[in-house]
Amino acid sequence: MNIYQEHSHEWSVCGPINKIVPEQKIVSDVIAVIGPTLLSKIFRKVMPEFSEDKDLQRFSRGIPNLFLYNIEEEKCKFVEVTDGKHKLATNQLLWLKYLQNNRANVAIACINSGKELMKN
Repeated sequence: MNIYQEHSHEWSVCGPINKIVPEQKIVSDVIAVIGPTLLSKIFRKVMPEFSEDKDLQRFSRGIPNLFLYNIEEEKCKFVEVTDGKHKLATNQLLWLKYLQNNRANVAIACINSGKELMKN
């Protein structure tokens, strides 16, 4: 049994791991596009904040809420999505700056929550 099979039924901050990441290949692809250097820096930043006696939500506060990747082009992007009505929180800005300083591709996407469709 591999590590994914052994632990995929467990829960993460966002729910059961196997519901969030249904296939082991997704994990391999994400690791490949992020790369070992950036991934280790992300883990180093997150892990000191996390311990069993703390709220699990604190573990992920500020991390961009969208991750896009293209395995064929070996590219990825961390995206913070906002409605444009509110300023990004300090922890969100710090995460974007941290990722950018470590050569990650980052973006802020502003969405329009109105019913009006985008015009061509």
